[in-house]
Amino acid sequence: MKMKNRIVRMVSIAFMLALLFTMPVHASRKKNALKAYRNLLSAGKVVWDTSGSWSVSSSGMSFSLAYIDGDSVPELLLYSQNVPHIAGYGFLYTYKNGKAVPVGTVNIDDKISYYKKKGVLVEVYSQQGYTTSTYMKFSGTQKEMKLKKAKNAFSGVTEYYASENGAWSKIGKSAFNKALKKLVKTKKPTKVTFYKN
Repeated sequence: MKMKNRIVRMVSIAFMLALLFTMPVHASRKKNALKAYRNLLSAGKVVWDTSGSWSVSSSGMSFSLAYIDGDSVPELLLYSQNVPHIAGYGFLYTYKNGKAVPVGTVNIDDKISYYKKKGVLVEVYSQQGYTTSTYMKFSGTQKEMKLKKAKNAFSGVTEYYASENGAWSKIGKSAFNKALKKLVKTKKPTKVTFYKN
């Protein structure tokens, strides 16, 4: 019995030490990410593509922090009307290897949302009488379109689609809901709120 108590105590101490040493790392990474995002926003221009060849004025830009992927470090979402509609008005950054890294454009024609720490971001694009919500899986510095629903503003009919290897296939509402549940489990979406830079 003494041996069992000693083992339980040692495991408990090891667990507590592991927690102690990992907590500052997460806090430090978050602090460094926020500093990198602050530096990005305080620059006169912000890179607005993944190649780094196009920059947009940070004047009048809005931002939001969102915990999209599974870690405790937020991603940075930017919104600017200094870009053409086709460029989506939005851009996503993440923090990797000590710096703010561009991930890609985000369509923000209406309120967007994400599923906290599930890696799913929902962008909204309006064109030719349709408002389309696209569900993207975000991982590392990549985003992949998985599902979308397109509502016809005139008829009120919503069409549902799933992406397989980059090709869209029309599916029913129940198949869409099943696929979404597989992506996000029981998590509810979090609305993105933007703040002026």
